[in-house]
Amino acid sequence: MQAIASHTAEMGHIIGEFGWNKKRAKLLLIIYGIIALPISLMSCLFIVGFFSSPVVLWLIIRSICRLKSSRIIISLYEKGLIDNRNGDASPLFYRDISKIYVSPVSMGGQTFYDYTVHTYDGSKPIKFSIEIANTKQFGEAIQEGILATQLQQHLIDLENGASIPFDRLSLSAEGLAFRKKKLDWQDFSHAEIKRNRVGKSVTHWLEIYQKGQSRVWKNFERNRFPNLFLFFNLVDHLSQERLTQECSRTYDNTRV
Repeated sequence: MQAIASHTAEMGHIIGEFGWNKKRAKLLLIIYGIIALPISLMSCLFIVGFFSSPVVLWLIIRSICRLKSSRIIISLYEKGLIDNRNGDASPLFYRDISKIYVSPVSMGGQTFYDYTVHTYDGSKPIKFSIEIANTKQFGEAIQEGILATQLQQHLIDLENGASIPFDRLSLSAEGLAFRKKKLDWQDFSHAEIKRNRVGKSVTHWLEIYQKGQSRVWKNFERNRFPNLFLFFNLVDHLSQERLTQECSRTYDNTRV
């Protein structure tokens, strides 16, 4: 208890609390109770049924517990969060997060978001999925927390000549680089997220464009691109900074 109190004190003020996703728990209860359980009971006539039935029953009980539960499972603070999904109140500071991947998930006509968080110490990635209520709001709060904690240091690193990796893509004060391809900020046009549908399959892509080119300079699948929110913030800052410098030089030349 003292360790938890110490962590929460260091994390600052609480800004949000999240429970279980009741709509998903209800949906899973219907699926497991009406569809999966009868099938597993019928399969008891075969060997596989003796293994599947206990699993289905456990899933039904878990869904009922989550549906009835009013317990807070995630508490968000200014500088981190407390993860209490397993009852152990695990702290996670935004300063310790190295990468976060965001994957949109479509289910029942709605879009949810899965978040996979990696930390600098290389420990096992932490997953936050649609089991949490209001996952989009939850994810946005985490991303804002990371920006507030890490953005200024990244800007200082860039000024000192460092580059910031986004897996295969790197970003520096000079521009973007992917393997042997380089795109200077003066040639950078814009970056955007595109939604592509092929039949019932929907994918989301980060597309980067060069000035004067209609084809993409490079694209990346969204759910495999880390720290997308940080990337857009840095791109906006650096491209705007480059534009300001160009305008300043143009103004100086006209004065001469």
